[in-house]
Amino acid sequence: MAASSDRGELVRPAGKDPRETSSMDEPLRFSDIRIVLLGKTGVGKSSTGNTILGQEVFNVSDSAQSVTMECIKARAELDGCKVSVVDTPGLFDTDLTETAVINRLVECISLSCPGPHVFLLVLRLGRFIQEDQQTVKRLQWIFGDEASKYTIVLFTGGDRLRNRTIEEYLKEAGNGLSQVVEMCGGRHHVFNNENMADRSQVTELMEKIFSLVSENGSGCYTNEMYASVERAIQERENELRSEMEELRNEMQEREEELRNVMQEREGELRSEMDELSKAKNKEIDQLSLRLREMVVKDVKNKKKFPQIRKVAEQCKQQ
Repeated sequence: MAASSDRGELVRPAGKDPRETSSMDEPLRFSDIRIVLLGKTGVGKSSTGNTILGQEVFNVSDSAQSVTMECIKARAELDGCKVSVVDTPGLFDTDLTETAVINRLVECISLSCPGPHVFLLVLRLGRFIQEDQQTVKRLQWIFGDEASKYTIVLFTGGDRLRNRTIEEYLKEAGNGLSQVVEMCGGRHHVFNNENMADRSQVTELMEKIFSLVSENGSGCYTNEMYASVERAIQERENELRSEMEELRNEMQEREEELRNVMQEREGELRSEMDELSKAKNKEIDQLSLRLREMVVKDVKNKKKFPQIRKVAEQCKQQ
């Protein structure tokens, strides 16, 4: 996919003829670099931005609550290079809805117009949990696979390494984290934001960024790239919407069929109940008639009994 036509201006080592510069010389430098910080809440994105710029420009909190509620841009000049950093809302544990988070992350492209030279995917050293994996997947979904070409994984909490190297840490961390770094071309860096005065960590990061920008032909992640991702997402959303509509229609048809069956069965049951009621009423009428006949017969028998007894007594007297 084509990179932006807005290319960073190359700054070559003093006294060097461009034709004489080789891979053995100092790495190429650029006069303008645009950086976007990405990651979940609480990993130290804002602190990372402050460390890069060498000053407290982004609000930082120890709370798990997201302090950055919208994309914020800050600038500084580092060794002759104009660096702009865009801090973004976290992707979890935020008061913003998911739709709002996605919309504001997309705003970062506009703030870094015509596009960022590098995404810094900020992860905190420690266990790489499912939430971290979901963060990476969500970023891929928002910005597309093309964004990985412009991404460096930046680990915060560098003091936790103690005597280990980052390579040793990655081996111990398991396949999940190693796959994320591999997805980003193996590019990674470690920051200790507790020691902002250590500018060597920033210098090394900038060299890695310069190298990445050179690999990408001095280009950046562009609105056109995001637009292609957005179109793909829109197409998928349309497909899902169509599938949902078909499912909704199918459910309505089934509900209608069930309603018809129930109405039909209800009619049959009503007829059966009517027949049963008629049969019961007929049986009751018959029982009532028999009872009446028995009562009448009993009454007649009681009337005859005194007469029979009188005749019997007369016979005895004779």
